[in-house]
Amino acid sequence: MAHETTYILLLRGINVGGRNKLPTAPFCEQLKSEGFSNVRSYLASGNLLLDSAEPVDVIQEKIRALIRRQITEEIPLLLLEAGSFLREADLRPAWWRKPMARRDVLFLLDEADPTVVFRRIREMPLREEIVSFGERVVFWGKFAEETYSRTAYHRLLLKESFYPHITIRNGRTFDRIAQITEEHI
Repeated sequence: MAHETTYILLLRGINVGGRNKLPTAPFCEQLKSEGFSNVRSYLASGNLLLDSAEPVDVIQEKIRALIRRQITEEIPLLLLEAGSFLREADLRPAWWRKPMARRDVLFLLDEADPTVVFRRIREMPLREEIVSFGERVVFWGKFAEETYSRTAYHRLLLKESFYPHITIRNGRTFDRIAQITEEHI
C-alpha cells in the first residue's frame, strides 16, 4: 500500500444551512466512500482533515465532483499537505499570542498571486491592526473591538480584486487545526 499523506481541506463559502448548504457529517461519509481515510472535520464549517495516497490533482477533482453533486455553484477549495500547513503555523508572528480583539488568517487559494496580495495589503493604511506574512497566508490582528469598523480589514479587504481568491479562518480555528494536525502526524 502506498504511503498516505495528511491533508487539510479548507472550503470557501459553504454553509451548514442556507445558501451553499453542505452538511459536514454526510460530506465526510462521502469522502470516506471515495477512498479517503481518517476523514474528520473541525467546527462543521469547511475545515476538514483527510488522508490519501493519491496525487493532489486527483484528490482535488474527487472533492470537486462530490461538491458538484450537491451544490450547483463552484466552491473554491484549498488543499494543503499537513507539512505545508504546519510550516505556515510555524511562521505565526510574536504578536499572535498577545491579547487581541480579533485574529484572522487569510489563506491564499491557488488562483491568488502572493506577490500581488501581499503588496496590496502592505499598501493599506493599517489602523489599530497589525499584519504579518507567511508563505501563502496573512496573519491579521485587530487590537480593539471598538475600532474594528475603522480597520483596513473591515473597510478595504472585501473591495480587493483578490478577495474571491482567499479563504479566512479565525485565529482560534487556525491554532486548533494546527494542534489537531500536529497530534495526528
